[in-house]
This record gives sequence, C-alpha cells and structure tokens, in this order.
Amino acid sequence: MRIYTITEAARRLGICTRTIRLYVCEGLLRPVKESGRFVFTEKDMEELARIVRLRQDLDVNTAGIEIILEMRRKILSLQKQIEQITEGIEKEVQTRLKDYSAVSAKLPARPFRKDIIKITVQEESD
Repeated sequence: MRIYTITEAARRLGICTRTIRLYVCEGLLRPVKESGRFVFTEKDMEELARIVRLRQDLDVNTAGIEIILEMRRKILSLQKQIEQITEGIEKEVQTRLKDYSAVSAKLPARPFRKDIIKITVQEESD
C-alpha cells in the first residue's frame, strides 16, 4: 500500500501543506501520524481530493463539506447493507428452488384436465 507524506500529498494535489494541516485541524481529514508526522494512504488521498474539489471548485464551506462527507459515508454503508441483503435473498431463493425441485420430482405427474369448461360472458344489449 502506497503511503504519502504531507509534502507528497500537497504536491500531488497542487495545494500547500498548510492547507492540508488546516483540513486536518478542521476535522475534515483524519490521517495517521507516524513518528509525529502525518502519513496519507490512498484512501486518505481520495478523501483529500474530494475535500479540495468541494472547497476550491464548488466553494463549499467546512460545515457543508462535513455534511457531504458524512452523507457519502452513510450512503456507502447502506450500499454494503443492500448488497448483503441481496446476497442473502439470492441464497434463500436458490435453496427454496432446490427444495421445490426435490418435492416436485416426488409428485406424480398430473394429466391435463379436460373437464375444465370454458365460460364466456356475453354483454347484455338494451
């Protein structure tokens, strides 16, 4: 996994190290500290790029960025839950189909019913 120093992160995104420190101070970014220095993972870099885009390109303030990032985290969490539920449903459907196949294989074959009478309804005329 690639790790970036604050200088490398700033250079890569075209911003000042001071700007990154401000984002950390504001609580928008939570990088790990190693030997007293911030280090940034690829995931941190993606989050930092989002923050930079929101701040510089879209002129979103700190409170707005916090809300947007929190909503994004919640959406991602909900997507994971939906995927897990969907997988569970698919497994249940497969299990029930196997059970149905096993039960229906044991049933005697039914001939086509010829005793069903076709009923038609005629409209009444005035």
